[in-house]
Amino acid sequence: MKTALIAGIMSLGLLSPMGLTSASAQTIEIGGDNMVYGVLNNSGYDQIKITKRSFTIIRAEACKGRKKYRVKVSILGKITSASEIGSCRRAQAGLDVNELRRIIRREGYRRVDVINDTPPFYTAEACREGQRYRLRLNSRARIEAARPVGRCRSQITKQGLKTALENSGYTRIEIGSLERAPYVVRACKDDDLMELAIGERGNIRRQQRIEACRREIAPNRVARILERAGYNRVNMLRSNRAPYLAEACKGADLMEVRINRYGDIVRDERVGRCNIEITEQDLLGKLKEAGYFAANVSRNGKRWQVEACREDNQYQLIYSAFGKQLNARRLGNCRSATALEILSNLEKRGARNTQLFVEGCFRNSRFRWSFDRLGNRTDRRKVGNC
Repeated sequence: MKTALIAGIMSLGLLSPMGLTSASAQTIEIGGDNMVYGVLNNSGYDQIKITKRSFTIIRAEACKGRKKYRVKVSILGKITSASEIGSCRRAQAGLDVNELRRIIRREGYRRVDVINDTPPFYTAEACREGQRYRLRLNSRARIEAARPVGRCRSQITKQGLKTALENSGYTRIEIGSLERAPYVVRACKDDDLMELAIGERGNIRRQQRIEACRREIAPNRVARILERAGYNRVNMLRSNRAPYLAEACKGADLMEVRINRYGDIVRDERVGRCNIEITEQDLLGKLKEAGYFAANVSRNGKRWQVEACREDNQYQLIYSAFGKQLNARRLGNCRSATALEILSNLEKRGARNTQLFVEGCFRNSRFRWSFDRLGNRTDRRKVGNC
């Protein structure tokens, strides 16, 4: 039997004695899977599954009508036997590419590309949850295997989408993530702020009006906008162009705040602490540390006004409510009270027989000098050593 088969093969020119040894001879595959599928399909079989291969025979299971058969196919492409082994569930007939896409999309996939639409199985690539899969479907169009092949990337870019929307009359376009369709975009059209749902091919699936589009703000409105948002002590760092930059306090925190041209706070970042308002005693202590004396302090709105002496000079000082010196101006020389003024003030309060005493060191001895109300010395005595 084998001798006759090989002789037949040689008679077809598929093998030759020289072909077995010659390095230049052409290699021809005999009895491959594609040949088996073709032979069985031409004979009316479908749902073909190859079960065993040998040198001369390939065994397969396949359906014909509603019956299932075990079929033997020779390597010459002839069906040598077919025995019934059961019944078959019929596959969907007449599936085209569009129908395959619809079936795959019902399973939650998108961006479907059909690679093979020829039975007995179908293959496709599609995306789901940001991942790209190679799909294998059986003859009933059921997914048998899904193998990840990489990340799904958007078919459109932010710049391309922005250009397309601008050409359609949209302005002030803000595009979110392009990781997964539908992509969410906010943009103005005329005076309306619209929220758009963009499909994976860049088409607008739906849109709805959110609110009116705000106009650009004047730079001098930034401080008021921040104050309404709960900030205080606003100090503008950049007010000549947007985005505007300011420092402001929020609670006890010093914040650096960025505001866009439409008055939206796009970022705030803590950069330090804000001082709390100081009291009069705090301010007097601050003045003493700076070398001032004879200070007269008064509150004027959100500022402190001070007149004080340092060395022989008298100054007018202005402090903020938080203790920052805003201005200093010399008024003249400081004048101290005379001995007569000091004693008169004491007598007005009820003192009698008032005198002034001065203590100091003289030649390593400590003395006390007494003066009357006109400044005349009335006594001197030693009170100790220096």
